[in-house]
Amino acid sequence: MKNFIIEKNKGIVSKQFLNKNITDFHSACTYISTLPYKRNTDKTYMLCVFHNLGGTCSTKHAVLRKLAVENGRMEIKLMLGIFKMNSEYTGKIKDTLCQFDLEYIPEAHNYLKIEDTYYDYTRLDSDYKDFKNQLLVEEE
Repeated sequence: MKNFIIEKNKGIVSKQFLNKNITDFHSACTYISTLPYKRNTDKTYMLCVFHNLGGTCSTKHAVLRKLAVENGRMEIKLMLGIFKMNSEYTGKIKDTLCQFDLEYIPEAHNYLKIEDTYYDYTRLDSDYKDFKNQLLVEEE
């Protein structure tokens, strides 16, 4: 993935990363992926990931997309995928699926697409390959 330097005076997200001495996109992605997965108190607030020190796939990837936009990197796209969440992907739902005789539950997930490659920064070990074969719909 191409990297870029976060420029000063580009916007509120750029400023937050620079205040943490995070000066490039790769480092920003690593930082975001190390934050805990958790619900944000106000996900309409762009800086919620910084204030809550964590976030969901949607808030984490939205802040990375905003960082890219602030720095003129329009090739970095925010993606929404609806995939078949089954017991292989999420073992905790196995009993619920069995109870209702379901193979899967449709689930939304956000991630980034840069050129023809997909990136998932929800967690350090998140990987697009884990759900790509289960995608029902994908939209920018």
